[in-house]
Amino acid sequence: MPSIARLLTPCCALLLFACQSAAPGSQPAVTKAEPVAAPTTPAAATPAVPAVPKVAVNDKKEQGPALASGERRKLEEQHDPVKRKAFWAAIQQGRKLTASKDYTGAVASFDAALMQIPEHPRALSGRGYARLLAGELDAAEADLRKASAAPGTAKIESAIEFNLGLLAEKRGDNEGARRRFAVANTLRPSKAAADKLAGAATCPAEVVYEDGSELYTDFADLWGRLLKDEVVSAEPRPADEKAARAAVCNSDAVNGEVLANPDACTGTDPWLVTHERDWQWVHYVIETADAGQWRVYEVGTGGFARCGQRDKLTITRGEVTVVHRETGYGMVVDVMEGKDGEIVDCDGDAECFTACGEDEVEVVDYLISPLNPDAIRISRSALAGVQVVVKGMEVRLQGGGCDQVVALAKPN
Repeated sequence: MPSIARLLTPCCALLLFACQSAAPGSQPAVTKAEPVAAPTTPAAATPAVPAVPKVAVNDKKEQGPALASGERRKLEEQHDPVKRKAFWAAIQQGRKLTASKDYTGAVASFDAALMQIPEHPRALSGRGYARLLAGELDAAEADLRKASAAPGTAKIESAIEFNLGLLAEKRGDNEGARRRFAVANTLRPSKAAADKLAGAATCPAEVVYEDGSELYTDFADLWGRLLKDEVVSAEPRPADEKAARAAVCNSDAVNGEVLANPDACTGTDPWLVTHERDWQWVHYVIETADAGQWRVYEVGTGGFARCGQRDKLTITRGEVTVVHRETGYGMVVDVMEGKDGEIVDCDGDAECFTACGEDEVEVVDYLISPLNPDAIRISRSALAGVQVVVKGMEVRLQGGGCDQVVALAKPN
């Protein structure tokens, strides 16, 4: 079981416990990767973590000022103590009612908890589990997926993934269920997950054939798309195609690195371009298409973290273009010291404090090839150790229980 101590950032020497770095993300076995940089903000001005791809547990007001890496504060300085007490009372009541099979009452208790601290993953996951047991599968899935966006710790995320596996089982999706159980067992090995897997190797990576690329006649047309996405300014409107190209290709930096040339549309396409929108980075891939058109893929969004960096991107061009994105969730987590001095997940009315943690690194590869008009998205936890290996037109998933070829043509 990974402890919270493992989750805290490398600068946490100021804390009263030992720590380790978050596990590094796996890298695709390809060469000539070109790093793309992302902006940063001063710690004092860091805004709340945006909703995509992860959401903050609480809003900025509830979280208080941003924490620096290695800093910890008493929880009372970050949360209203009255709300916190009412929150945990409702959580404990919801758990008791779930155990007694009063699912309606349990849902009402978790609703009450969310009134105190909105979006908290414990309340969302608890409500989702109660709804799952009540047979309300759609509502349960909505809660569990929202909770998984900001789980806080690997322990909670493992439980959420396991419950999503139970939900998939109820829907008859045995393959999807096994993948969820495999992810849960990767995050925090357990007998329950191992029993569900029954000793068979299951690949914890998710392969999705997306349906979202679009064609544009020229850069002026493409600029209009970015205007609708609210990542470029309406004024001044580009006077001609050259000005539109400049506006579209003026890439922002990622991870605080400095771009030697912000014009991302140089050299051989496809090009990876990043634009900022409301404290988020939106990442696009642009490539030439037939009849002089431009094909555009949106390959994820990231945002300014309250603690540390979030996005790391590379693009590797070849017969199959690979956009590799690693997102570390450097968010504020609530922790406490256990009886043995171990730093563990905060619970109930215990003496708790907040610290910057990086519970998990999500790894996503987007595959772009001439065999598919849309990107193929392969996502997994860095803890799974799954690699995307590209050789010519063959793509394989290897490691972490995976050994399979990824079909580049979308299955019928």
